[in-house]
Amino acid sequence: MSSMSNRPLWHADQKRYESSHMYRFMKTVQQRYDAKINDWRSLHQWSVENLAEFWDVLSDFTSIKWIQKSSGPSILPQKGQMLGAKWFPGSRLNYAENLLCHLVSSNFISSYTQERQVHRLNFQAIYKKIYNLSNRLKQLGFKKGDIVAGILKNDVDAIIAMLATTSCGGVWVSCSVDFGYKSILSRLQQVQPSYIFFCQDYKYKEKIYDCTQSHKNIIKKISSLRCGFLVGSDKTELFSQTCPIYSYEESLSSLIRGERSLSHETLSFEPMAFDDPLYILFSSGTTGPPKAIVHTVGGSLLQHKKELMLHCDVKKGESMFFFTTCAWMMWNWMVSALSIGANVITYDGSPVYPSVMSLWSLLEKEKISHFGTSPKFISSCMKNKVSPKTESNLTNLRTLLSTGSPLLSKHYKWVYKDVKNDIHVASISGGTDIISCFMLGNPILPVYAGEIQSPGLGMSIAAYDGEGNELIDKKGELVCTRPFVSMPAGFLNDLDGQKYEKSYFHFYRNNQVWKHGDFIEINSRMGVTMLGRSDTTLNPGGIRIGTSEIYNSLSDIDEILDSLAVSRPKGEDVEFILFVKLKDKMILSQDIKDKIVQSICKDLSPRHKPAEIFPVSFIPYTKTGKKVELMVTQILRGEEVSNQLALEKVEVLNEFYSFTKQNE
Repeated sequence: MSSMSNRPLWHADQKRYESSHMYRFMKTVQQRYDAKINDWRSLHQWSVENLAEFWDVLSDFTSIKWIQKSSGPSILPQKGQMLGAKWFPGSRLNYAENLLCHLVSSNFISSYTQERQVHRLNFQAIYKKIYNLSNRLKQLGFKKGDIVAGILKNDVDAIIAMLATTSCGGVWVSCSVDFGYKSILSRLQQVQPSYIFFCQDYKYKEKIYDCTQSHKNIIKKISSLRCGFLVGSDKTELFSQTCPIYSYEESLSSLIRGERSLSHETLSFEPMAFDDPLYILFSSGTTGPPKAIVHTVGGSLLQHKKELMLHCDVKKGESMFFFTTCAWMMWNWMVSALSIGANVITYDGSPVYPSVMSLWSLLEKEKISHFGTSPKFISSCMKNKVSPKTESNLTNLRTLLSTGSPLLSKHYKWVYKDVKNDIHVASISGGTDIISCFMLGNPILPVYAGEIQSPGLGMSIAAYDGEGNELIDKKGELVCTRPFVSMPAGFLNDLDGQKYEKSYFHFYRNNQVWKHGDFIEINSRMGVTMLGRSDTTLNPGGIRIGTSEIYNSLSDIDEILDSLAVSRPKGEDVEFILFVKLKDKMILSQDIKDKIVQSICKDLSPRHKPAEIFPVSFIPYTKTGKKVELMVTQILRGEEVSNQLALEKVEVLNEFYSFTKQNE
């Protein structure tokens, strides 16, 4: 039975509909290809059936700046194959140039700390810093293809370092400054960077964390380093034992001083092939050691511009702010908004310090049009009973984006009740694996509670059963059946590509499709409901249950702040165990248990009810805000827990270890 809602929460008025990039793109395709396209469904169908033409017209519509564009078409593998596509063969471009060439005098990047200290750079200052830093890198022997690592706060300096690197043809890899020593080392030892940008400390809430010893040890362990840049401090002598360490600030001002005017034409940009490497991102590590995933210059850029312009309707002069760290792909995605001529605002620290209204106040101050957040933050706002629409002026806010975990119906309804009634709420989902989205918002479609609006253009997604049959209005595995430009170049050091192929393409014997590992339902209007990760899907008695379905059912029970649904072995079967975090000082009474069971039986079925329910003090999350059902499942099964360093708070697992011992 389909779970789709029949009453939309929002739809664009005619003026917003017809002024959207998506509507204008639909008209462009109609005119250029004389295509019979009169609505979203026919546009999406055309985009996945005519991939070479779609990505070509998209590159024109989004104003990709080519150093050289080949006249030859993209080369696609035969039908039924995903691997081997050659996009824009012979063409040359540069990612940094594409991010800078659309900026005008009114554009800026602003970085905020928790204390609301702001560091704002206008377009001239941006150009000057990139010019100086890129030339400093070249003086130090930088070559195309060199890997540069950043262990930095989420501020403007991280963006400048990345743009200077990529302007020279380098590959950028980032670790969040709040990662621990072992977590950073396990990543950087895989990639062996030649250069490193790092800071000495960071602040979270009221505490300052000194990273001096950790970063000294990391620099000692990375034998490939030629030199490094210390950001925000002049104490370079503390880190110079094994390779030269320079002051980042001095490097920014060493070549051009004064008021000389610069533009992107003044800068030098290394020509790159469309499929040359741009970024190395790491998987979360919740299912094993973090995988180093290589993403391409053209694929990342073109996919991001499609999503930001067409699906999010970001326009020149508007302002994008996504709460993220430098280690999450949403940072890379957010920064690409510069390529549209939008402003970018960054924030470093706790999103709820000194209060849960802090970010909403920032939206007002910066007149932000597009705000990216997570269900976890929205839940925190709901818990604290704040009403941003009455406490902040959000006139400029047009779109609220959410990712990291499924956005539940209650979250949608809260936004429209307490944030703004005329706002595009866009839940988006994809991942580090593709540095983009499979399904996301759509400004010309209605918004329904608990439902992602549509697949991305050019993304041929489906829900499959175990035999590879497509399902509509039924639950299945998320797959993508046709190639797309942001497929990774592969995994680093996977020379024959076997690990890459095995990770995504070997599940269905008769079809080479990308299996992403999400459990979803696609309804007849092409809306997508996220049901959880397929590797944590519950399956007691052969009844497949998506964990998100459980969380959605519990969302209206006032006594529950958070919950975690996992399975535990029982004979030859498994049983569904539910952990709940209750409101302060509440006890898990039989009345609350009955309320939980009644809600699940009513919303889902009696077969979905948990075998047992237990209270816990905390629910474990990764640093990027994802619940870690798999780690708790491993604990309950007595298995080794994979990569605990991915957790926001490792000590939270202790309660589950104790629970397992008590229930042996």
